[in-house]
Amino acid sequence: MNSSGIKKAGRFISLLLVFTLVFMNCPHTNAQAAKKQPKDPQPHTAVFRIISTTDLHGQVSTTHYDTASEKPGSLAQAYTLIKEARQETGTRNTMTVDTGDSVYGYAADYILENSGENALQPIYKAMSLVNYDAIALGNHDFDYGYPYIDKQLELSGLKKKCVVSNIIHADTGETAWNESMMISKQLKTNKNKSVNMEVGVIGVTIPSMSSYSNCKEDLIALPIVSTVEKQAAYLKSQGADIVVVIAHSSFGNANPDNESDNAVYALTKLANVDAVAAGHGHKNYPSADSASAAYYKLPNVDKETGLMNGKPVTMIKDHGAGIGVIDLSLEIDDDGQIQVTDSAAELRMVTKDTPSSATILESQAPEINVVEQSLEEVIATFANNEKINSYFALLEDNYAIQLANEAKIQYGLSYTGGTGKNEYADCPVVATTKYTLSGSQSAEDNISLNGMITMKDILNMQQDNHNNNILYWVTGAQLRELLEWSASIYSTVNGTISSDQVLQRLLDERGASSIADSDWLNDWSSFAVFDGIEYTIDATRSARYTKAGDQKDAYAHRIVSLTYNGQPIADDQKLILVSHTIPSNTDATGTISTQKVLGKSDLAYVHLVKYIKQQQELGNLSVETDHNWEVLFDVNRAYVVRSSVLSQQDAAMKKWFQGLLSSDETFAYYLAQFIESGEMGQTDTIKPMLIVSSTFTEATDQPIEIKVQANDRSGIAQLKWASGKQAADSAVWAEAMNVTRGCFNAEENGEYTVMAEDIYGNRVVKYINVSNIDPNLVQAPTINKISNKVSSITGTAKFGTNVHIDANGTTYEVQVLEDGTYTCTIDRLPAGSTVTAYCTDETGKRSNTVSTTVFKNGPDAPVVDGMANNSEKVSGYFTGSSAAVVAIVGSNVYLSAENKALYEKSELYTKSRIVNTVSCTLTRNNFEMAIPIQNAGESVKFVTLDKSGRRSATVSMEVADAAPNMPVIQEVCDIEDYLYGKATNVNESGTVTVLAGGRSYTGEISQDGTFAVRTNGMVSGETVQVTASDIKDGTARTSAAVTTVVQPFENYVTMADTRVQTVYTNSTEIKGDTLPYYDVAVVVRGQSTHVTLDSLGQFVCPLTDSLQAGEKVYIVARHEGKVAEVTVQTVSEYVPAVITPETPSVLTSDITIYTQQLDVLAKELGTVIVNIDGVDYTAQGGVYNQAYNGYIYSLQLPQTFTEQTITVRFVNASGVSSGSVTVMRTTNV
Repeated sequence: MNSSGIKKAGRFISLLLVFTLVFMNCPHTNAQAAKKQPKDPQPHTAVFRIISTTDLHGQVSTTHYDTASEKPGSLAQAYTLIKEARQETGTRNTMTVDTGDSVYGYAADYILENSGENALQPIYKAMSLVNYDAIALGNHDFDYGYPYIDKQLELSGLKKKCVVSNIIHADTGETAWNESMMISKQLKTNKNKSVNMEVGVIGVTIPSMSSYSNCKEDLIALPIVSTVEKQAAYLKSQGADIVVVIAHSSFGNANPDNESDNAVYALTKLANVDAVAAGHGHKNYPSADSASAAYYKLPNVDKETGLMNGKPVTMIKDHGAGIGVIDLSLEIDDDGQIQVTDSAAELRMVTKDTPSSATILESQAPEINVVEQSLEEVIATFANNEKINSYFALLEDNYAIQLANEAKIQYGLSYTGGTGKNEYADCPVVATTKYTLSGSQSAEDNISLNGMITMKDILNMQQDNHNNNILYWVTGAQLRELLEWSASIYSTVNGTISSDQVLQRLLDERGASSIADSDWLNDWSSFAVFDGIEYTIDATRSARYTKAGDQKDAYAHRIVSLTYNGQPIADDQKLILVSHTIPSNTDATGTISTQKVLGKSDLAYVHLVKYIKQQQELGNLSVETDHNWEVLFDVNRAYVVRSSVLSQQDAAMKKWFQGLLSSDETFAYYLAQFIESGEMGQTDTIKPMLIVSSTFTEATDQPIEIKVQANDRSGIAQLKWASGKQAADSAVWAEAMNVTRGCFNAEENGEYTVMAEDIYGNRVVKYINVSNIDPNLVQAPTINKISNKVSSITGTAKFGTNVHIDANGTTYEVQVLEDGTYTCTIDRLPAGSTVTAYCTDETGKRSNTVSTTVFKNGPDAPVVDGMANNSEKVSGYFTGSSAAVVAIVGSNVYLSAENKALYEKSELYTKSRIVNTVSCTLTRNNFEMAIPIQNAGESVKFVTLDKSGRRSATVSMEVADAAPNMPVIQEVCDIEDYLYGKATNVNESGTVTVLAGGRSYTGEISQDGTFAVRTNGMVSGETVQVTASDIKDGTARTSAAVTTVVQPFENYVTMADTRVQTVYTNSTEIKGDTLPYYDVAVVVRGQSTHVTLDSLGQFVCPLTDSLQAGEKVYIVARHEGKVAEVTVQTVSEYVPAVITPETPSVLTSDITIYTQQLDVLAKELGTVIVNIDGVDYTAQGGVYNQAYNGYIYSLQLPQTFTEQTITVRFVNASGVSSGSVTVMRTTNV
């Protein structure tokens, strides 16, 4: 059973039967219980074997098409080992897996290009015959793109066995292949019993997938460790007895991050994982290889068994180098429970003697036949049928490798261009190439050019292996370290050889030294030859680096001379290096990997073919090497040189040759004695190396800049150019133009000659043909890469021209800037759409049309039909299979409720935004969304999300001016009759209509947009609707309606901030105070009066009518449109206050019977009552006297002849009497 999540059906049925039997044998039945069988004291055991292959790289047979050579290692040989391993434990007790990187290299590329997408790749055809239980995919499988690799799996029948748990469809969020697998195995135990075991299988690949294809447009990678942890727990919960991980991933560190490609070590720490078959690292594990030593330094790795955290792990090198074998020792109890009691891991390596399976070999036809035929293609021929080989590549320069480096230098020159093109225009260009064939695998394991260069020779010189031309900038110091690493290949004086017993015996017999160090002897992968500079290696000194690039002697320096045209290269000098990918994890390379100028573009072998064909056509091809490097050996010591057995004739012609010591079917061993440097001739007779490159190959009406670089150890004395094809000794060079700063301009089509001469008069000429100048044609523009997220198209073109762009049917025209660039702002384009461009100049001349396809970087942006400020509905459509449409207004996000979880895990999510769920309907690719109505001119952003959470580009939509903006109304409660608010974007004749209680009310909008509309009062709970209207351009417009629900005033009653003086039945005004920033309205008998507050928040509201006792007065305080509080005041009955007037005083002194007038002082107006002997006399109309601050009342006294008692009191306007004062009227004179 291969489906994910399948339960153990057999075990489930067994349990069901047990429960049934238990029920039938309950005590209330008469059935007799069966006798219990005694448990077996010795449990059943079994060995379960996991056999793995990895990184096959298309290697079906021993023909390595990337290098066009024969080497041990292939699926055909590995299959022989697989069958043997199966037979040892029995097929029932084994499973076979592959961890990926199956499709790869020259053969795969050639079949795809020449036989089409429907041709099944030979490696998959062969793998289908191996009977794998499960396979994973590697990064190189993804190099060919998701559609192609998926089709290959389908055609081969391997798709059902493909499990890649951490790769999901970007659009749907579903896994692209099996998420996991549950495989049933019928194990045979030590007692010959058949036991069912459920094996859970998880496959993972590196999250970076591929940098060569657009697979990331369709697929998304999840982190390795968390994916395995989740899947392993699930499989165990579903009944898996063991869980096996097949991981296209190397070991990494103890705690890899989510993006880490290498995480196998961390997988062994997961409790539910029992074994790991790994790949991708191209190293052997478990292994005593020095290249694998770092893995044993990780914590909790058993150096004897190789177990990591107690778990078995295997990883095999690439190209079918062998198989991994993991044995799990199992114990099975009587209930069928399986337990892993022990484990072991080993590698079984292929050798040259391992037989190849005929079945596998025969499966390659007919697809491989076209590849075989391609290797015989003749790329170029030598004029004199010269023979070139690499038999002694460590001792001398080689024309084949120099050709590869010349092609790279030309590639670098074409990029750097002439003066002013870019910052690297004046930098010397250096090239480096490694030897594909090192002479260690067979007699034919060498470059051998026999009068011609075929496609096979090209791959011998410059392997495919995704070996791209990459440009780095380096300093002189960094370049020196790279050279030191390469120079470390040479053996030290007392070095021993462990991999070649014959060589070691000869060294011992002769007291001699090997040329190559033991670690490097059979693997030259870190040795490279450099051109464009001159350097000398002193092999008598200690080596600075190990083969892996780790520094082993900080004080060692073998590079004793490093120059450019004879001048020392300073440590801080900047150069351009054209190379394969430079690793980032070595001491020797430092930070160079981060100094990339031009990334992966052209395969090195493809450009080499172009270069050689071009040189052949121009007559530039020669077999002369520039001998720009040399090695110094100990002249007082003998050396043994190991080379191909086929090299004997060539060896005898070498000056160092002292005789043949031994030979076998593969190697010949020579005694060598080296002379001091310079003894081969004091005068330099070697011609300079000269590279000529056009910097522009498209049709143009402009002169073509030709870039030139000449190199010679003695220095360049002359560097000149001339029109036509000129010989090196032509008289034209006396008057020819100098090449200035490494370049010159070709003004017209034709052939040109460049001559370089060193200081000793050694001359070389190279030819170049210019044929792309067309005066009637404008230079075509370039278009930079465009994704479906960008909002502009950029590129380069000739200054003074206009670029005409057609972007998915919409046309644009932009001017080219003075720096030769252009930018065109566009609407977002859907993935897969086409953009074309051409240029025109002021005369009307037109360039050729160029085009590019928009690549997918997440879902396409939505197309929004438009938004108006009087509608909440927004509609539009999107392409692809986006899962959600999201609208963003300020800090608010609007989306459907069902997509909230998707948004929160998406790239778009941020905690600072407020999520609002709204209605959103999707009909196929059309959507309609309801979001709050926005004001005219407001910007609303729209984004789509796919089901994996990737976001599209943002589409900004400006809300159209279709009406006044929807009014903003203040909160209203049921005691009010006015409705307040504001309307904006109002033109002439602006009015507001209020619908409340079934009636309509209208009010005018003031110039500042505010309005106050009086109603007949509003009832709690009813809905009030408000619209704004105006006239614009003669057309009446009405805004969207805003509604509010009338609230009961009781919701706001408080005495928090507003104070009101007591209101009486006789009050003529209402006074109070509140917060000075409040808006206050006084509501009396259902009518509102807006009052003004002074700076202290005090207010006065006049009353026009008397109020009755018990009536309610409401003070409504608002802030920012909200009712802040309502203060309620009940009218009180007015009760006058009883105030006793102040007792008056008698101003008249010495009152006698002769006194005729009595003056009395009172403090207020009223009536003075004077009682004389029981008779009251009154006086009113007092006169105010400022001096006394009171009123003086005068009273005429009656005539008398006797003493009288006079009592005086005051009665105020309210009839209240004061206290009295008594005086005597005497008879004294």
